[in-house]
Amino acid sequence: MERTKVLCTIGPASSAAGILKKMIQGGMDAARLNFSHGKPEEHLEIVKLIRKLAQNLNRPVAIIQDLAGPKIRIGRFAESAIELKRGAEFILTAKSVVGDQSRVSVNYPQLTQAIKPKARILLDDGNIALSVLRLSGEDIICRVITGGRLSDHKGVNLPGAKLKLPALTEKDVADLALGIKAGVDYVAVSFVRQAQDILAVRREIERLGGALPIIAKLETASAIKHLARIISVSDGVMVARGDLGVELPPERIPGLQKDIISQANQAGKLVITATQMLESMVRNPRPTRAEASDVANAIYDGSDVLMLSAETSIGAYPLKALSIMNRIIKVTERNILRINGDFPTLKKPDHGGSADAVCHAARMAAAQVKARAIVAFSQSGYTVLAASKYRPKPLIITFTPSVLTQRRVNLYWGVVSEAMEPIEQMDELLAKVRQRLIEKYHFCPGDKVVLILGLPLAEHGVTNLLNIYQL
Repeated sequence: MERTKVLCTIGPASSAAGILKKMIQGGMDAARLNFSHGKPEEHLEIVKLIRKLAQNLNRPVAIIQDLAGPKIRIGRFAESAIELKRGAEFILTAKSVVGDQSRVSVNYPQLTQAIKPKARILLDDGNIALSVLRLSGEDIICRVITGGRLSDHKGVNLPGAKLKLPALTEKDVADLALGIKAGVDYVAVSFVRQAQDILAVRREIERLGGALPIIAKLETASAIKHLARIISVSDGVMVARGDLGVELPPERIPGLQKDIISQANQAGKLVITATQMLESMVRNPRPTRAEASDVANAIYDGSDVLMLSAETSIGAYPLKALSIMNRIIKVTERNILRINGDFPTLKKPDHGGSADAVCHAARMAAAQVKARAIVAFSQSGYTVLAASKYRPKPLIITFTPSVLTQRRVNLYWGVVSEAMEPIEQMDELLAKVRQRLIEKYHFCPGDKVVLILGLPLAEHGVTNLLNIYQL
């Protein structure tokens, strides 16, 4: 089984029941719902559909709600799109107007206060570049430096500008309430600039009566400046290389990717690498060699999860993109084992809690006795993530009485998750595990597994026991 997990963005190309079913069967570990696009009721229907299909297929699938965040965007054009020519003048305005060849509205009225003449403005992920000539009331008159096709609602980036944007917009709050009601498993926060942004979202989740793990999307220069603190207050991070590559010089991104992944792993946090991994497959049935290398390098760096964006949401080949992603993962992980004989450990022991000590010992014990699996029992999934960060060679098979935990830990590297009714007696627990391992995973009498669990069995938040168990 592939240890590195795949997160697929769901959109028009993949929202039909038949396609979603094939994606779940084809190795989609989690689904991302991008609330920057689509209507709330459409996302709600997709959540229901994924839950139904996953239950029918007996495969846990985590769902990540990706909030739109305080992204500055242009408005819409009368003709849906225009062609900007190099050297032409073009106006960005705070006025509510329908765009044309000469101007378009922006959704940030304070833009004229945040920008100065000669400043650079980037549109559509940096594909179009403008230089500010002058300011006039609510208008920013610009010169087109790099032209191209510009369509409705494309993003606006202002490298170096200090913007006063909220952590959550009114739309985000409404979407978050819907996500909690629908039962999503994670929430991803866009355009995080500092740790306070994550804390503000956590307070809002609590106010709404939820308890969602938060993934911080790292896509601004400010986020990199405050990286350590953001990681410490988040449950996971996403290396969002699209906007990050617009905000910062492209030559910095590979090194930043490695640094972010390393820091997140050492902190024991979930880490997702995203954006343009197989971008050419939006239109073509095969990726480029460079894209295949990019996917492999993200695995070598230590990513828990790799994300497909446009490839599965609007691309022509969503199923093929998923299949090729999994093939690259499988071959890359085989190469790691062939070269090293094991997966490199990505985390140093904390020397603090019993759970971390047990997880660290489990990796070493599994290698020593040649265990076929590490079997973890978990209420919340915390111990499972800690075990995953030590990158053991055998799979981590997790048994949990919580369906929610079963879905969430399915996103962790090297983990397969099983639902099991609460059990309070050790003998009964071992008998159930033995039966499941033999029937579902084809283990044989005599095989060894390393058990990690907490005693008493029914107590939450306790991991204090390691046991080498022979079937």
